[in-house]
Amino acid sequence: MHRTMIPGVVLILLMIVAAPAWAAPTDEIGATGTELLTYAAAAGTSLPNAADNATVIWSGTVEIDPEGTFIIVPLNTGTPISLDRNTPLGALDAASQLDTFVYEVWEADWGIWVERINDIPVMIDENGDLYLWWFHAAGYITNEATFKSLGNGERLQLIYAPDRDSYEQILAEKKYIIDMVVHFTNETEADFTADVTTGEAPLTVQFTDTSTVENIAAWMWDFGVENATSDEQNPTYTYEMPGTYTVSLTVTDEANVTYTEMKTDYINVTEMIPGADFSADVTEGEAPLAVQFTDTSTVENITEWMWDFGVENATSDEQNPTYIYEMPGVYTVSLTVTDEANVTYTEMKTDYINVTEMIPGADFSADVTEGEAPLAVQFTDTSTVENITEWMWDFGVENATSEEQNPAYTYEMPGTYTVSLTVTDEANVTYTEMKTDYINVTEPIGPEADFTADVTAGEAPLTVQFTDTSTVENITAWWWDFGNGYMSTMKDPLFTYHTPGVYNVSLSIRDDQDMKWTTVKEGFINVTGPFEPEADFAADVTAGEAPLTVNFTDQSTVENITEWMWDFGVENATSEEQNPTYTYEMPGIYTVSLTVTNEANLTYTEVKIDYINVTAPFTPEADFSADVTEGEAPLTVQFSDLSTVENITEWMWDFGVENATSDEQNPTYTYEMPGVYTVSLTVTDEANLTYTEVKEDYINVTEIMPMGADFSADVTNGTAPLTVNFTDLSTVENITEWMWDFGVENATSEEQNPTYTYEMPGVYTVSLTVRDMANVTYTEMKDDYITVT
Repeated sequence: MHRTMIPGVVLILLMIVAAPAWAAPTDEIGATGTELLTYAAAAGTSLPNAADNATVIWSGTVEIDPEGTFIIVPLNTGTPISLDRNTPLGALDAASQLDTFVYEVWEADWGIWVERINDIPVMIDENGDLYLWWFHAAGYITNEATFKSLGNGERLQLIYAPDRDSYEQILAEKKYIIDMVVHFTNETEADFTADVTTGEAPLTVQFTDTSTVENIAAWMWDFGVENATSDEQNPTYTYEMPGTYTVSLTVTDEANVTYTEMKTDYINVTEMIPGADFSADVTEGEAPLAVQFTDTSTVENITEWMWDFGVENATSDEQNPTYIYEMPGVYTVSLTVTDEANVTYTEMKTDYINVTEMIPGADFSADVTEGEAPLAVQFTDTSTVENITEWMWDFGVENATSEEQNPAYTYEMPGTYTVSLTVTDEANVTYTEMKTDYINVTEPIGPEADFTADVTAGEAPLTVQFTDTSTVENITAWWWDFGNGYMSTMKDPLFTYHTPGVYNVSLSIRDDQDMKWTTVKEGFINVTGPFEPEADFAADVTAGEAPLTVNFTDQSTVENITEWMWDFGVENATSEEQNPTYTYEMPGIYTVSLTVTNEANLTYTEVKIDYINVTAPFTPEADFSADVTEGEAPLTVQFSDLSTVENITEWMWDFGVENATSDEQNPTYTYEMPGVYTVSLTVTDEANLTYTEVKEDYINVTEIMPMGADFSADVTNGTAPLTVNFTDLSTVENITEWMWDFGVENATSEEQNPTYTYEMPGVYTVSLTVRDMANVTYTEMKDDYITVT
C-alpha cells in the first residue's frame, strides 16, 4: 500500500495567492511553513480512555523493531525520507500497515506532522477552529511526529482535536483517536497470556509462557492469591473466589538473570449467578433428528428438571434427556429446574432446534479406505431413498460391480479407485453417489530390519537395552554395530557406553534363505558427560534502596554439603548458614560469593560480580515545570508542580516579579515586561516540613518584534549573469500585496518570493514594500545589496 505522510499540525493559516493544488479552497489547509506546537499536562495526568468523547479509528498493539527504519514521502516535497521505526510516526506507520487506515504527512523546517488520516484532513471548521492531528504521550501533546523515541510497552495516541491554549482543552474536544501500545519485537522480556481473563467463579485459567528470554531455566508464577504459585512453564490455576487478581511471571535464564512481567488486575472473577442453562450435541439436521440435551445449569442442589422440547406433549424430567424430532420444523426448547428450597429457574432458547426435510439420495461408506494390497473393503449402503428395489455398485476396477446392498470387495493391485453406487426406487427413479479417489491401495511393505532402545540419551556410563523388532521371518543371524567399534551377534544385546558422544547404530540380519537386511539409525545414541557438582545461589532481590534486606538461597548441586561460607561483599560480613539473610545499610554495588564443602572436604565456590545494587534512599523534593520558558511579552506561562513530596498541604510560588506569588498547585502567570526571571516553589507537607526548588533565569521574556517588511537573497554577489532568489521575511500579518524593486530600471515584481537575473555588472539597491489588509504599507530597502562583477 502506498502511503504518503504529511507530518505535523498547521498552526498558522497563511493566506497566499496561489493555494496548493491539493487544498480545498475553504476548509482544508496546506502550509508552506508551520510552527511546532507542544502542550504539557498538569502533574499526574494520565492518558484518557480511547473511547471518551471520540470515535476510535484504530486501537491495538503495534509490533515494531526498534532498530528498524522505514521510508515516507511527504506530500509537499515528494522526496523520500528514511526515519527510525521507534518514533511516534514509526508506530503509526506500523499500525497503518494492518490496512485499517491510511495517512499522509507534511515536512516542515522543524520536523514532520500528520496532515490527513483517511478522509480527515487538517482543516478549519465552520466555527473557524483549526483542527489538527496531535501525537499524545502521557502528559505531553505535540504536532511533531518524531518528537521522541518510544519505549517497549509504551502507550501512544494520535488525536484529532482543535488548537487550544492548553493540554486539557485539546483533549476535552478531541473527535478521533488512534490508540497504540508499542511492543518491541526484539525485546528480551518475560511475558504470558491466559486463555480466559474473566468469568464466573470457580474460573479455571490456562496460563501460557510467551517470554522471549532464551535458555530459561526456571519459571515462578504468582496468581495473585496468597500462597498460590507455580514453577511450571504453562500452569493451570482455578480461582475459587470472586475478585480481581494481579498475575506475575518471573523467568530465570541459565546465566541466572531474572525477568518479570506483572499484569495488574489481569483476572476478573465474578460471582456465579445461579440460573438454568443447557446445551445440545446437535441443533440442526435432517428428520428424524436425535438430539442429546445436557443440563449446564449453575443452580445448586437441583431436585427436579422439566424439559419442553417444543413439540406438543414432548417433555422429560430427566437431567440429560435424548429426544428424536420426527418432523421438519424449527423448535423452541426450555428447561425449568427446581432447587431444594423450591425455587425455580427457567432457560428458554427460541428456535433452538432446526429440523429439515430428509432429501433422498444415494450414499455409502466403507469400513476402510486405504491400506496395503490385497485390501478387503466392506461397503455399506447409507442411502436416504425410500423403497429401494435395485443397487448397482462400481468398484473402480474393470468389470468389478455388484448388485448387493452391502457388498465386500478385495482390491488386489495398488492404486487409487473411484467408487459409485446407483440405487433405484419402486417408482423407477435412480439416484447416484460417486466418491472420487475413495479407495487408496498401497504396495505391500516387505520384510525389513528394525530395532528399538529403552534409552537413547543420558550421562556416561549409559547402559542401553537394544531390542530387535525386525519383520523378517526365520532370522538366523544378527550383527549389531554400536558406532564406537564394538559389535554384537546377540538378538537383543545390552551395551554400556562409557565415553560421551553421539553414536550411529546399525543392525544387519540374515534369514534361513540367506537373504540379508540392514538398517542404520544416525545419531541414535547421545551420551553426555557425567554430572559435575557446583556451588550456586540466588537472592529474592538484587536491587533496591538502602537499607536493603536480601534473602539468599543456596542452590548448589553438591551432594552431602557439610559447610557453607557466604561473603556478602562488605568487610567482615559473612555467614555460615545455608540460606542467610543480610541487610545492606549503605548504597553501593556488592559482589557476593558462596563456598560449600562436602563430606569429602572438597570445596566449590560461586562468585557473582556486582550482584547486589543498593541505591541511596528516595529523598522527597520540590520541583516544577513550565509549558513555555521563553517568548515575547506578554508571555502567559502555565506552571506545573512536579514535587515528589507526599501529603503536600501548601504551595508558595514566587514568579520573580515583585509581589507576584501564588498559593495554587498549578498556577498560570502572565509576564508583562521583557526580562529574565528566576522562579521558585516552596511546598509544605502535613508534618510542616518545607521543601524549596529555585530555577535561576528560568523564564526569558523578549520584546515584541515590531511588524515590518524584510527579505533575504540566496546569493548577494557573483558574476553576470547572476540569478538571485529573493525570499519575503516580513513580520507583517495578513499581507495582501508585495512590490519588489530590484534596482534596475523597470525591474519589479509582485510575487511574494520572486527570482531575478542581473545581466549587467554593477552594485544594486533592492527594496520590498508590503501592504496589509488594512491598507498599511511597510518598506525595507537594502542599499548596495547585490554586487554583480
